[in-house]
Amino acid sequence: MSHIPAIVAQLAHDACKVAETFRSVPDVKVTSLASYTQPSLTPLCQRPSHELWARAAEMRRMAATARTADAMVALEALAARFAALAVERERTEAWDLHRDDADED
Repeated sequence: MSHIPAIVAQLAHDACKVAETFRSVPDVKVTSLASYTQPSLTPLCQRPSHELWARAAEMRRMAATARTADAMVALEALAARFAALAVERERTEAWDLHRDDADED
């Protein structure tokens, strides 16, 4: 059984607490977490490979600075999943490009 959903939920909960704390501090700009809940309606499997690779790199950077082993493992797992999806997406992009070239001939 994976603990990733519980870890992500705990991270989100803690981030909300931090945001509420800093909201009362002058000269500190806090972005609402609500803006990150649905950045795009495009499913991950349809996003370009370069975006998925960027997400994988972001997760690896976050894992490198994680404070707990559980968070580090969860972030590394997410990075691996984004990387695997990026590889699959690259294959699809290459196939689409090949197919389009064949259609032109």
